[in-house]
Amino acid sequence: MLNNKLCEKDYTTTSIVINRNFKSGHCKITIRQATENDIPNICELAKQSLWSVGIINYKLYFHTSPKTWKVAVNSKGEIIAFSASNHMPIGARIGYQMLCKLDYQGYGITKYFDNMHYSKIPITANMTQLSICRYKFDILKEKLIGFTGISKPWLLNKPALNGKLQICLLTNDTIKYIFDYDYKVIGFDRQQFVKQWSLENGSETLYCHNQQGQCCGYGTIRPCDEYIAIAPLYA
Repeated sequence: MLNNKLCEKDYTTTSIVINRNFKSGHCKITIRQATENDIPNICELAKQSLWSVGIINYKLYFHTSPKTWKVAVNSKGEIIAFSASNHMPIGARIGYQMLCKLDYQGYGITKYFDNMHYSKIPITANMTQLSICRYKFDILKEKLIGFTGISKPWLLNKPALNGKLQICLLTNDTIKYIFDYDYKVIGFDRQQFVKQWSLENGSETLYCHNQQGQCCGYGTIRPCDEYIAIAPLYA
């Protein structure tokens, strides 16, 4: 068990009760610290997300820093949202993720997870749209967010290849190819983030394409102060 002093923020164990009027009617939502008994339900909710740290890893990650996990529970006792944040002893974090069931999104529930602050240490995470919205990060200070895994790997199946593959160093002239590829995989536009991550602040990125110029994957190496971040986003 890691020392709790390693946590960036000591999350309170006090529960928060909020009331919301959803399309299905009025409902009381309780925000509380997660327990080990919540892990199976958290895993079921995580399966609904494209990005995942791997279902088998949730229980392991919970034991590294249980105080930083929170859940939102409805009147029926169902977990409808969770926030996981794991602090490692080397001054980095892994496995940050925030998810909320679709029917409960847009009602301000996740703001009660108390993640509206700038990270003080580097973080590797599942960048869901909620994570981007609720967790601020400073690209200029190397407090970076990246991916730890994808829960639907078949979406990354390489396209039919007509001829040999080529691997090239990414430039400003060719970055448009990975913009298109990134959009097809993740489903929303991240051009600004992809450009900052792949080309700026000393980054070097290789991308793979066929003879028709169709991108098949790319990976980035970033210098981050005293360590190097290797990020094969969709290789």
